[in-house]
Amino acid sequence: MHQKFIAYDIDGTLLKVESNYTRKLIKNLFERYGVEEFKEDARTFAGRTDFDIFSGLIEANGFDLSVFDELKLAYTSLLDETLQSAHVESINGVNESISFFTDNEIPIGLLTGNFERSAYIKLNRGGLDKHFSTGVFGCNHGDRRMLAEEGIELARAYIGSSFEPKDLIIVGDTPHDIHCAQHVGATAVAVTTGYYSREELKSHKPDVLLDSLSDTEMWFSSVQ
Repeated sequence: MHQKFIAYDIDGTLLKVESNYTRKLIKNLFERYGVEEFKEDARTFAGRTDFDIFSGLIEANGFDLSVFDELKLAYTSLLDETLQSAHVESINGVNESISFFTDNEIPIGLLTGNFERSAYIKLNRGGLDKHFSTGVFGCNHGDRRMLAEEGIELARAYIGSSFEPKDLIIVGDTPHDIHCAQHVGATAVAVTTGYYSREELKSHKPDVLLDSLSDTEMWFSSVQ
């Protein structure tokens, strides 16, 4: 049996932040920077990288991308100042899933579209940060599929050069997570705890489709 590496998405998979909290925070941030009529992105943020989201909003609101790093820092600082535990809900089944892998000494990490700092802020408020010491983050890529390539390298750093892509198990709640896994031949585990319905996720052909991560031993055995 090959050693597996489990890479979890955050939003909609491990936890949920209060509805529209992030959009309101970003709107407030841009208004602080002098934007009078904030041009919002009508597309859902679910599954997209923060790099993609912020790049689009910066250009749509008349800024040059040279301000990206400054706005990224301002956003993560504002998130840290304002996000409270009451705004964050840990999703049912997550603690059982993490415990299963920890108890069985199977390495876990993050594969998330969040900036690294914002990822750990959210996890901290949800009481999950202690479980994750490593990961791949949406700091540099507009295309989420590129995160999977970094995920392979991360897993090899833990397991060795013989690690095969199919042994990377990417767990997420959006079609973006599924496509990310498929891009490198990893195993896609989709869960219906986020923005997308079972039918929508099924149409993208994940390897495993779940309504909850709780019975981890059962679904993990199906990808051995």
